Amino acid sequence: MNKQLIARWTIISAMLLGLGGCHFLGETVTIGPGAVASPTTSVNTTPTTGAGAANTPQRSNTPSPAPSPSAARSSTPPASSPQQAPTSSAPTSAPTSASAPPSATAPTPASTSATYSCVTSTEPHGTCGPYDNYPQISIARMGSSSTSLPTVEQDAWSDNPAYTSTLHASSPGDWYLTANVSTHFGGVQAFPNTGWGMPWPEIKVGSYSSIASSYSESFTHNAQTMAWAAYDLWLNNWADEVMIQTDISANSFYDCAPVATATFGGDPWHLCVFGSERVWRHGPDESHLINQPSGTIDVKAILIWMEQHGYLPGGSTWTAGSFGFEICDTGGSNATFAVHGFSWHAQ
Repeated sequence: MNKQLIARWTIISAMLLGLGGCHFLGETVTIGPGAVASPTTSVNTTPTTGAGAANTPQRSNTPSPAPSPSAARSSTPPASSPQQAPTSSAPTSAPTSASAPPSATAPTPASTSATYSCVTSTEPHGTCGPYDNYPQISIARMGSSSTSLPTVEQDAWSDNPAYTSTLHASSPGDWYLTANVSTHFGGVQAFPNTGWGMPWPEIKVGSYSSIASSYSESFTHNAQTMAWAAYDLWLNNWADEVMIQTDISANSFYDCAPVATATFGGDPWHLCVFGSERVWRHGPDESHLINQPSGTIDVKAILIWMEQHGYLPGGSTWTAGSFGFEICDTGGSNATFAVHGFSWHAQ
């Protein structure tokens, strides 16, 4: 890590209580086998905007984690605290295709490794990697001097001694984590994830011709498991956070109040806002969530829409990204969260 990046992380740590990443020079950083996706945008830019603000989140106590190449964690908590016991919301069955640009292709799920090269139970930040031979993550640097190699991290940032987990990883697209915690529908305890840094100095989202990502995952869905698979994207030198939640196991404690709806790749999405954090959930509203354990996301289309409609500053620049699972509760039983394939191509 060079002095410029060390200085950058020092400033970021002081301002934002930790987070991180960094690597080298050229035009395109390729970190995995396979072709780079070159999607075309498929987005309905005439959304229905709802009035009303999102519920005030109840955040769990969050310590100051040390910087790491994994993207910064989100602190999306339960959006409300009803007095009565919640009822489980029933997401609709997943459609056959995700919010995908027409030419984007989903990753080939990684075969289950007989043995994993990295196994860690080190809390809170047991890390596997960095991985310098994973071409399924490729990022055009466009003259910027550095970017970071991907890592897989436990990221148990809530510092709850009751939370335990073990991470097994062979690559950013082949890993699983077993977690156990009982919080009685509490806040987010951990965000195990594949994380990477975008080029530094930061590049505008609109400067890329395409930004597409494909994923394949699975995790325990039941009345005790409160968790979701999600992208966690950071922009503008860690000032703005965008989550894209693709697969949710949660009850009404975790509902949010949409401020807007939009259609991306033919699928409906709704947006909730918690200060500087913006959360997309798949489906038209909280009563009609769409769970999609695999698919392709046209990330650029979503972020440009947000700039055009005032939910991100115009000309926003990339900081870092990650994909994983926010875990709130497993009911005191072991639950497994697995990534079977992952790609990210920013060109």
